[in-house]
Amino acid sequence: MTLLESDQLSVELAGRSVLSQVSLALHPGEVLGLIGPNGAGKTTFLRACVGLLPPSAGTVRFGERPVETWDRTLLARDLAYLPQAAEVHWPLPVRDVVALGRLPHQTGWGRDPEGEDAVAEAMRLGDVEDLAGRIATELSGGERARVMLARALAGRPKVL
Repeated sequence: MTLLESDQLSVELAGRSVLSQVSLALHPGEVLGLIGPNGAGKTTFLRACVGLLPPSAGTVRFGERPVETWDRTLLARDLAYLPQAAEVHWPLPVRDVVALGRLPHQTGWGRDPEGEDAVAEAMRLGDVEDLAGRIATELSGGERARVMLARALAGRPKVL
């Protein structure tokens, strides 16, 4: 079974070709690293794979369906994107920032039966339990990076 697949993916930005015919198949349990020089298109590729940038050619599939056909909330339950320079713009406690990773899982009236356990586990995995009550906008860059990773993990995505 393929979790995420790009087939001949091409992306143009401002009329300039950034990616040209990139194909990839990611299967459950695999860890993939994208390596290349600055400006090679690694971030553009990831953004296109999660549906944040439209391809100029080719396709991206998550599971059995093209990424662009997914309901965004349902896609966010299984596919998490952590940008390299993730920012926190509001003075929220760290625990609340991590809990934002559970938003796609909330049902009516904000119910999320697994939410508390998922947030606690993500904070442990991100090694940010000791930061729970601190204000996220007051953290160091490294602390903030760990908090944002914990936020992504809190959603328990199939693909990060």
